[in-house]
Amino acid sequence: MKKNITKKFKINGSANFSFNDEEMKKVMDFSDRLSEHMSLSSPGPVEILATVTESLTGISRNASSNVFFKQHDYIIDFFDYATVLKPSLNFTATVKITRSDGNQLTLEERRNNVVITVTQRNSTEYGIRWNSRNQDIEAIQIINYTVPQNGVFKIDFPISDNTSMLQLKASFLNSVNSMAVHDIFMSPSKTYIQLKARDGNIKVGSPFELVVNGNKQMKELSYLVVSRGQLVAVGKQNSTTFSLTPENSWAPKACIIVYYIEDDGEIINDVLKIPVQLVFKNKINLFWSKANAKPSEKVSLRISVTQPDSVVGILAVDKSVNLMNNTSNDITMENVLHELELYNTGYYLGMFVNSFAVFQECGLWVLTDASLLKDFIDGIYESVAFVDDYLEEKEESLVDLYDFSVSNPRVRKHFPETWIWLDTNMGSKIYQEFDVTVPDSITSWIATAFVISEDLGLGLTTVPVELQAFQPFFIFLNLPYSVIRGEEFALEVTIFNYLKDATEVNVIIEKSAQFEILMTSNEINATGHQQTALVPSEGGASVLFPVRPTHLGEIPITVTATSPAASDAITRRILVKAEGIEKLYSQSILLDLTDNKQQTTLKTLSFSFPPNVVSGSERVQITAIGDILGSSINGLDSLIRMPYGCGEQNMINFAPNIYVLDYLTKKKQLTENLREKALSFMRQGYQRELLYQRDDGSFSAFGNDDPSGSTWLSAFVLRCFLEADPYIVIDQNVLHRTYTWLKGHQKSNGEFWDPGRVIHSELQGGNKSPVTLTAYIVTSLLRYKNYQPNIDVQESVNFLESEFNRGISDNYTLALITYALSSVGSPKAKEALNTLTGRAEQEGGMQFWVSSVSKLSESWQPSSLDIEVAAYALLSHFLHYQVSEGIPIMRWLSRQRNSLGGFASTQDTIVALKALSEFAALMNTERTNVQVTVTGPSSPRPVKFRINTQNRFLLQTAELAVVEPTEVNISASGSGFAICQLNVIYNVKDSEFSRRRRSIQNQEAFDLDVDVKDNKDDVNHLNLNVCTRFLGPARSGMALMEVNLLSGFTVPSDAIPLSETVKKVEHDHGKLNLYLDSVNETQFCVDIPAVRNFKVSNTQDASVSIVDYYEPRRQAVRSYNSKAKLSSCDLCGDVHGCGHCENGASASLPHSSVIFVFCFMLLFSLQHWL
Repeated sequence: MKKNITKKFKINGSANFSFNDEEMKKVMDFSDRLSEHMSLSSPGPVEILATVTESLTGISRNASSNVFFKQHDYIIDFFDYATVLKPSLNFTATVKITRSDGNQLTLEERRNNVVITVTQRNSTEYGIRWNSRNQDIEAIQIINYTVPQNGVFKIDFPISDNTSMLQLKASFLNSVNSMAVHDIFMSPSKTYIQLKARDGNIKVGSPFELVVNGNKQMKELSYLVVSRGQLVAVGKQNSTTFSLTPENSWAPKACIIVYYIEDDGEIINDVLKIPVQLVFKNKINLFWSKANAKPSEKVSLRISVTQPDSVVGILAVDKSVNLMNNTSNDITMENVLHELELYNTGYYLGMFVNSFAVFQECGLWVLTDASLLKDFIDGIYESVAFVDDYLEEKEESLVDLYDFSVSNPRVRKHFPETWIWLDTNMGSKIYQEFDVTVPDSITSWIATAFVISEDLGLGLTTVPVELQAFQPFFIFLNLPYSVIRGEEFALEVTIFNYLKDATEVNVIIEKSAQFEILMTSNEINATGHQQTALVPSEGGASVLFPVRPTHLGEIPITVTATSPAASDAITRRILVKAEGIEKLYSQSILLDLTDNKQQTTLKTLSFSFPPNVVSGSERVQITAIGDILGSSINGLDSLIRMPYGCGEQNMINFAPNIYVLDYLTKKKQLTENLREKALSFMRQGYQRELLYQRDDGSFSAFGNDDPSGSTWLSAFVLRCFLEADPYIVIDQNVLHRTYTWLKGHQKSNGEFWDPGRVIHSELQGGNKSPVTLTAYIVTSLLRYKNYQPNIDVQESVNFLESEFNRGISDNYTLALITYALSSVGSPKAKEALNTLTGRAEQEGGMQFWVSSVSKLSESWQPSSLDIEVAAYALLSHFLHYQVSEGIPIMRWLSRQRNSLGGFASTQDTIVALKALSEFAALMNTERTNVQVTVTGPSSPRPVKFRINTQNRFLLQTAELAVVEPTEVNISASGSGFAICQLNVIYNVKDSEFSRRRRSIQNQEAFDLDVDVKDNKDDVNHLNLNVCTRFLGPARSGMALMEVNLLSGFTVPSDAIPLSETVKKVEHDHGKLNLYLDSVNETQFCVDIPAVRNFKVSNTQDASVSIVDYYEPRRQAVRSYNSKAKLSSCDLCGDVHGCGHCENGASASLPHSSVIFVFCFMLLFSLQHWL
């Protein structure tokens, strides 16, 4: 049972706190029963949670730390010791003595010796390490060591000839610790050598000395040095003491093997792993022209490098961002070393029990006719289970300089988190200076840089350079990121005064037609839009303005603070959303005037708004473009509206760029700007995707956090990387590791299997799922044949042909088989394509396929499955050079795109764009001259678009009037090709409050309940209990739950723990995205605690939705609200004249200093006792 105690106190900057014995006994419940256990286990852990609230702005931040109780006053650690014994040679180890409270050892404490008790047990049975019950002889030795100032010292003593097990016990005052080594090195002749380094501080370019000891006469020594999977040095030595000089290729860790061969052929060897400090030959330095500057001031950032023609990257970020997120996108020595460490091979377990295992410890395999002893355990360990057990055991064991314009302060508007992000080539220079303008934030800016040159490689700045942006008089606006129309919020304006004297400040909020100020004039305030406050020196004060937005969209709010001594002005924006749930509708038409003669065509597009549409939320636009891929090219940075936070979804930022580059290159229309844009997206997508590659070379939705890799995702990534290889640098080792892993999951009959769960629902279930998966993977492996010609996919092709002959019932599997067989040139490919075509629907010159999944839910868009089927069919026609047969499919696909240029989800968008790009490249659209005219009730004045060869990739857009019903007539004349799209955006509001209502629509795919647990006495906290289950057969694919929070509320970053179902949680400006592994018929619930950060009254409903990511038609939506709400009066604080609230007393909140409030909570968990 958890108990806690809470302390609250005021501090200024920092403060110490403590808990006395009585408080600790109370929170930990030290009863007699528990006291009996104290000798067996220490209590813990204790979690300390600190919440810091700035009283002026109300902004809170929190942090936590776990504290473990110690049973003893001192901690004794053993490290740097061998885990196998070599009898007749010395055993060495390092011992470290530290105080449990973290303080330095005192001189009086160090006057006490550390007593080391060495117990060596001998046995007559060889190989005793596997059976310790046969021990029969024991020798005990006691050695005293003095404790140096740092508490670290080495122990060194000889091992007896027949020792089979070693035990060490270290005692210091009242503390004791023990360790044991149970294994001996196997040598038939009992010949051993031991390799040691005399210096523990080894760095690149500095020689270090190695010493080899042996229990017999040694012959000429050979040595090997391995690092990052490469053999970096070899040599021979006649001396047992010799020096080596590390190079950069040795860092960050080198594995050194020394060996010689006896006359009888036995290999005698030892291994030593040493950390090697990386030393960059390349140097780079950064300097600001001044250490302090005002916002908007011009400053210089100076840079110097070692070598001309170097490439330099510079980053300057707001220091507070790094402090808050505790993360950085910068290149540091730590992540360089981490990246290099990933290339190291070998086992790194330290249990090399024979001469063969010594080589394996460095990741080496040896071909030799000498006697290389293997244990009866082949390799190193008998089973994976033994290795796992072993690993578990290892884990246990400046004011007057500023000038102010009082009357006309400059308005501060620019508040970026990242200020500078650039790369440049130094050319012939080694020194360069950049003039930049300091942003408007009152903060410190941290700048770092890296340099790369052909001769010297990489170099990093050793220490970031800091620029403080500050002015001694400034204001801060505290307001939410967004509100919903109809809500009211408290705009809190905080004035900070670091001038020498107190000053009276007049705070004015600039009037606007986009919002109302809920205050009236009174005797204190001349008008409702201004207030006065007395702000002390070295302190601050706050005033409140209750605001009600009246317009939708981003609205600017400008506040000015003036005083006789100084002034400041600032503009911040707040997003005002329409109430209800956003809906989107798009309808496209193709205007085909490509018969080499002047033509005219007339089409009509229409839409009717539902009865529950939210007034004012409606937007209608018409777009026109002269290329079939044009809208997708224009929307490369945001093709879909769904979040994309896993390994497959990230590819939406990667794969479409490949197809656009391919297409435009074939059409000879690729511009330099578009090329650089696409390549930039690809490089970013490639780097992000590598985060999802697992240690075994496979890819999965969440990388190493998943229990296993995914064959489907690995094949998809492999194919995309291969397609991107002509454009960007792709690590061939990444490709090879992925291919090797995929081949390891192929059966002898050619069928592929998935060790985990396939996140694409159409590939995961049914008796045809291995067929679908195999067809999908074959298309990826075929591209890899260009890199590895010896790749053979014939077994898989035979498997697919056999399955096709047996009959394929579902269109998706048939489409994938058709594409795979067409790709490989199978004689069955044409028959498969004819079968697929025979199942198609025909309508209005279009061809498409309809699956049963389409009946799951209502939507204007077809299912993602149907889009993928059509895309694979179109690709198959392309491979068979059947242009005329593919045009009806192309027409249908091009009409299903959303307003952003994508489709419904990531996979259908990627496959469809690939098909459209391949097929459209065959069409002749070079001569385009089309006049498009839009008329109708929604367009009282005709809208005209001129599309020609020069602008056919330009997306032309016009806003239309909102009328009911919406109808536009589109006429086109001329020659060429064009696409027009009607896009409608609107919100709907449920007539019935639906937080507990099931099955809003009969065809919902999910059951969804939202239960709001609130308290009228606590308007600042609420808890959402969201429960869902899948109503379809089996289970969904990966599901996305989007939780929109009530305005003014937030959810702590660590409030929702990850689990087998909840794989990832994203926080996105008042919304949570929960990535669920899948949802089945068993109800799944998640608790979401929300905390109020901003005062918002008249709170409007928010929504919770769940959607099958790869089939977005499968979804459910619910709205919710809280009964515990703020009123308009709650926004005013103590301000007079606030609407109808007249109980206030003061117009300002003066403070003598900026004060923080700490709240500490002590949580105690009795983990092992109850």
